[in-house]
Amino acid sequence: MNLYECSALASYPDCSSCLAQNIGTGFMCGWCDSSSECAVSESCFENELVTMSGGCPSPVINTVDPNRGPPQGGTTIVIQGSDLGVSITDISTITVGGIACDVIESSYILSQEVTCV
Repeated sequence: MNLYECSALASYPDCSSCLAQNIGTGFMCGWCDSSSECAVSESCFENELVTMSGGCPSPVINTVDPNRGPPQGGTTIVIQGSDLGVSITDISTITVGGIACDVIESSYILSQEVTCV
């Protein structure tokens, strides 16, 4: 018997946030792909259940701020969206204009925001 509601545990209504609830908690949450909801794994149909971050939808970027900077770089950029990883380790490479943008780990907000310079 489950005494928790996965959708209430997720900090944001997307796959990455849902799956992050399983890390070190013992919760059995999964992303039900066809209904786009976080639920107890056994309540999803087996062929639609996502249990690993690699199965989540591709990240969606809603805003990049600022959207311009000097050509020499050094600008701190905040990227906001959804499904931006289950943890900071999911953020492997961010490039801006073909140049690597160094992620600031302490500013990462699970699934929602990444900051880099």
